[in-house]
Amino acid sequence: MAAARAELAARAEDMREMRSGCQLAAGGKQNLLGRFPLNVEIVREYSQFMNQDYSDLLLGTAMEKGGLSIQETSNFASLFTTACHKHVEEHLAISRQHFAAALGGALGGALGPQVETLLLKCLQARQAEIIPDNDTTVKAVFLQMWNALAGSKHPVPAVARLVQQEPADPTLKKCAGALVRVLARVALSDPPLRADVAVVGEPVPYSKEQHELMDGNLKVGRQCLVLLPPLTGPDPEGSRKQVKVRAAVLESQG
Repeated sequence: MAAARAELAARAEDMREMRSGCQLAAGGKQNLLGRFPLNVEIVREYSQFMNQDYSDLLLGTAMEKGGLSIQETSNFASLFTTACHKHVEEHLAISRQHFAAALGGALGGALGPQVETLLLKCLQARQAEIIPDNDTTVKAVFLQMWNALAGSKHPVPAVARLVQQEPADPTLKKCAGALVRVLARVALSDPPLRADVAVVGEPVPYSKEQHELMDGNLKVGRQCLVLLPPLTGPDPEGSRKQVKVRAAVLESQG
């Protein structure tokens, strides 16, 4: 009986948040529930992460301290960003199912056209609880990286040395938590922003309009490696995709 009452209380709380989110959506207000950051704040956070913590991780921890080459650093960046993105996607998907089930049960399974907006508002409100910024999240990310290396046919020894289930380097731990947090906010942004981690590690011709060179100098058109994807979103008029933060790159040879 006590368990049933607790479940009903939890569902009632979910419904209160959903109704509140629906009222905000109907009123044309965005990102007010649960103090979720506005897109301009997410863009600024992504840019700061790239230019500060992520730069320290790749140029300092990976290349200077770890002795990784540019290609090995690119491999590490791909492994790292993919693990962070996968962690975010998995946890948001589970929470989305929970909220959808609670809402569907309360309405007898009849979900109206506002459900997507409603679910988004609920996920925004609980983002810090769904994906907490703590050691548990960091350990989960590095476990994903370790498992990916274990399943790789051609693991890079230098990269494997950096990846541990209990990362000792403070920059490594800080970056894992920071990237998970900003990717979660990107995933829940409204209007939607996008950071496609699948492009990390890809060789591309360097463009000043599309790429942010993390170190050194590079002529336009020379090949470089993507180390952090660009952050894109609709332009102010919402008519086309616009680069909000350029992709972080390094020259592919050197």
